[in-house]
Amino acid sequence: MTQPQIQIPLDLPNVQVEHCEQTPQGLVITVVSTSQTAVCRRCGRTIDKFHGYDKEITLRHLPIFDRPVWIRIKPKRFQCPHCHKGPTTTQRCEWYDPKSPHTKAYEHWILRELVNSTLSDVSLKRDLTVACIEGIIDRHVQRQVDWSTVPNLELLGIDEIALKKGHKDFVVIISGVTVKREKFILAVLPDRKKETVKSFLETLPPDQREQVRQVCIDMNEGYRNAVQEPLPNVPIVVDRFHVAKHDRDCADKARKAEMKRLKTTLSEHDYAQLKGAMWAFRKPWIALSENPHSIQPVAAATP
Repeated sequence: MTQPQIQIPLDLPNVQVEHCEQTPQGLVITVVSTSQTAVCRRCGRTIDKFHGYDKEITLRHLPIFDRPVWIRIKPKRFQCPHCHKGPTTTQRCEWYDPKSPHTKAYEHWILRELVNSTLSDVSLKRDLTVACIEGIIDRHVQRQVDWSTVPNLELLGIDEIALKKGHKDFVVIISGVTVKREKFILAVLPDRKKETVKSFLETLPPDQREQVRQVCIDMNEGYRNAVQEPLPNVPIVVDRFHVAKHDRDCADKARKAEMKRLKTTLSEHDYAQLKGAMWAFRKPWIALSENPHSIQPVAAATP
């Protein structure tokens, strides 16, 4: 029986897909570069004399329908006619870093996964070693951005990553969203100090500052102060994750206090009817498959 098929853009510029292969490790997509030039590693000139292919490399890419995806490519090599002895140079494609085993899109995705999470959590979810994730962070730690390559941003986001659970060791991700809802990882800052964040925001050129409509942060007071100085007229909003988390935590704290009180005032039979009330606070509403209104008996027993 023929399986239904769809087409999904690969979103890798200047490549052509040669073939796809299902393997035990995931989907392997072999591509070839359609770019016909390179930049000489010695003189810096653009060269177009094709010299062959470098050794094949395989890069981790964004998953498709929860299946791992790998991009396989043989980088082209070009010979420089201007330099002595005609040295060769391997072509560099813009969608991956030669020092990384992943595509840039994959690394940006992992950085977004780290927001409100930890290295250990993402390591387990995405089947990556902690050292591999640390390498991704190290490659993206920077304080400066080539703003000429960044479209006008409507929204800025400031999020922190806990490098280790239970430790006060953080890096900060600065992200941006355009009017067309395109997302960019702008920088990874080495710490969450106010001066570090403020110094980065001060690098925004005047035209970018005029376009920013909101800055989204968590409830860190230092971030709010860091934003107000370089962007005094831009509204600051708290991200939905932290608002919802604090709301649930406060409600769950009240539930615990009431359950403790009700245990001393209700009969054993009546108290047993309140079992399961905590899930209304700790699970998404759509996940409450069994008795989603279990909080109502607690409310009814509470004056």
